[in-house]
Amino acid sequence: MNKITKICILITFSLLFISLSLCIMILFNSSDDLTAKIYQNGELLYSINLDEIDEPYEIVITGEQGESNTISLRSGEIGITHANCPDKLCVNAGYIHNKLLPITCLPNHIIIQIEQNTNVNASGDEVDGLAY
Repeated sequence: MNKITKICILITFSLLFISLSLCIMILFNSSDDLTAKIYQNGELLYSINLDEIDEPYEIVITGEQGESNTISLRSGEIGITHANCPDKLCVNAGYIHNKLLPITCLPNHIIIQIEQNTNVNASGDEVDGLAY
């Protein structure tokens, strides 16, 4: 192997390592203060802090034409466990515990997103960092 080939291989493996490291950090980032927001027809129905859930519980959301979704909440995660829509893609999505992918039920117009709580100082302004 000549010198240019060795440099190209080194750069390729370095970029691959950096990319994988960033993906792992994003996927397994266990940040606290996550809030699940449940929307139906674009209207916010519930905003629930997932870290404050002590006992699992369920919420049933009924739509305009009698359709329903059962949303299960556990400590740190949320998921749709029953839906009377025909495709059941929302049920098959399972539980989510980070803000990467929302759960959507298009036939019943429900979207569940997880957001990280923002820090607000005494004057009501959002804080972009904290120091301890």
